Amino acid sequence: MNLKIVEKIAKEHPFNSRNWNYQKIIRYLLSDDNNRIIEAMVIWHIKDGKVVEFLLELSNMYNCPVGCQFCASGALDKAPYLLESKDFWQQINIMLRDNNINPNDYERFCISFTGIGEPSIVYKQTGQFMSEVQEKYSHVTFIIGAFGYEPKCFDYWKNLDLRIKTLQLPFYSSNSTMLKKIVKNLPSNYSFYNNVLEALKYKENAKYNKCRVKVNMLGMCGINDSDEQVDEFIKILSPVKDKIEVRISFLNYTKQAEKNGYVSPTFDRLREIEKKLKTYGFECYSFGNISNEEIGCGQLVQNKISSKN
Repeated sequence: MNLKIVEKIAKEHPFNSRNWNYQKIIRYLLSDDNNRIIEAMVIWHIKDGKVVEFLLELSNMYNCPVGCQFCASGALDKAPYLLESKDFWQQINIMLRDNNINPNDYERFCISFTGIGEPSIVYKQTGQFMSEVQEKYSHVTFIIGAFGYEPKCFDYWKNLDLRIKTLQLPFYSSNSTMLKKIVKNLPSNYSFYNNVLEALKYKENAKYNKCRVKVNMLGMCGINDSDEQVDEFIKILSPVKDKIEVRISFLNYTKQAEKNGYVSPTFDRLREIEKKLKTYGFECYSFGNISNEEIGCGQLVQNKISSKN
């Protein structure tokens, strides 16, 4: 890909998170020579006026093939295109240059693959990239948000001595029929719990001993927010509750979510779920921004493409 900036949007807003309460974002639309548009972000996590972390969020593909029915990044207008290490570097260099930033100026510098695309599909490409970045920035850490489409990713990354601080897996539903509806291209052998176990194996064998395994419970009304559904979630994860963290997330609005009828519970309901999980001994917190200011994965790209049609 030969990337160039098409558009950028800067936002600042309060944010409900455990480690910061304010967020400054510059979101980039980047286009290649074939008019494929991807997103990338520069993010400053701020607590009480002080920057506590500098983060770069990268796309790892154009048009994710997993097909989550609420996700804008899997509903674009061209065939999926998988990115490589050189494409990740382009995103980084464009954003650092545009903001005149040196990551070495920040005590905490993180690169995240939790937004657009499925890292487990490009596990070799992301693995190569993370190894390269560590050679240049010795203090860098990584966040990987993986559905686990290719569960062998965990074993592959384990052999690379990566500074992965968080392996995050999404939870949508414990009902297999519902899950097949939510995820258009759900692998026949998919098992949420088995993927959690694979991530825990990675954590237990990783040389970087600060790695955490996190489950992202993405709140969806009528799918995983009732007391009965929360009880099922607790039942599934109770055997490993002392080894994981749970993030209970607000589902950001996208046109794709609206089209398919996926709506987030209120923050009050998310906090009720958080309280219940804590009574069962889970380490958890609620997370998100109710304002929906173009922060959903692929939301900005989808809006850009829709405006042309």
